[in-house]
Amino acid sequence: MSARPLSLVPKQPDDESGAGAKPLDLAIVADRIGWEEKAILAAARERGASAEWLNDGELCCGSREDLPAAGAYLIRSRSFVRGPLIAESIASSVTDKSVINSAETIATCSNKVTALARLRQIGLPTVPYRLVLTRADLAAALELLGCPLVLKPVYGGLGRRVMLVRERAVADSMYDYVEHYGQNFDRALIAQPYLEGASDVRVLAIDGEAVAAMERIATGDWRANVELGAVAEPIEIDAAIKAMTAEVGERIGARIFGLDLFRHEGVLTIGEVNHSPLFRGIVEATGIDVAGRIADHALAVAVP
Repeated sequence: MSARPLSLVPKQPDDESGAGAKPLDLAIVADRIGWEEKAILAAARERGASAEWLNDGELCCGSREDLPAAGAYLIRSRSFVRGPLIAESIASSVTDKSVINSAETIATCSNKVTALARLRQIGLPTVPYRLVLTRADLAAALELLGCPLVLKPVYGGLGRRVMLVRERAVADSMYDYVEHYGQNFDRALIAQPYLEGASDVRVLAIDGEAVAAMERIATGDWRANVELGAVAEPIEIDAAIKAMTAEVGERIGARIFGLDLFRHEGVLTIGEVNHSPLFRGIVEATGIDVAGRIADHALAVAVP
């Protein structure tokens, strides 16, 4: 599958808005085009739709929009800054339903503390956590949660910059790097207990429905991320996963999302919610046409 990047649509000589260009059925707004974006574009085109990638670094959005018109905009920017800002700008001049996911949803999912707090408010079980903003916070987290302890950025993904503290004696040394090299949001951490022996489950959800699920098994690296070499195996979507996925989607407002769960000692808990999930691993594990399901959803809500 291949897709060519789409720069700004050339303006008509006497029309500064560029309205003379033929609208797209689906636009994928992202900072780069990876396997998932190519798969969605191919699926949309197979359905007879016009679909292109819009490089979010080339867009200029605001009260005077310089972006191609489209029936639906699928926001898959990995930038925690550009994603919600562009989604908000696009939504200011189109039907909210045609922007997937909304700026509010993206902002909520991008901030692990906000997402978990909102889920806890409605009684959903989440992995215990502590916000770590200072060395004193780290000491408190170690005292309350014990070791081993997982430290990860409040804003982050793909297992990057995630640390596993197995001994309290090295915690301060690890935090030295945060204090000396961390910039802005990099200094905001979330601490969670390391659930030894827990099943690491990823669910891909569309419109509140769990459409595919897998268990990720770490190999070599302790982090169970497929992108880091973890093995993925398909699992049954049972009643508990279905119900939890639906509640998360409704509370967060996410229409397409990845849900990270842990099954530990028979209890299912929520780790985090991803607004723009990678899904190559879950497709290879389950054989489910996730890209097709995403394209179907986006085209169904597209505004002509």
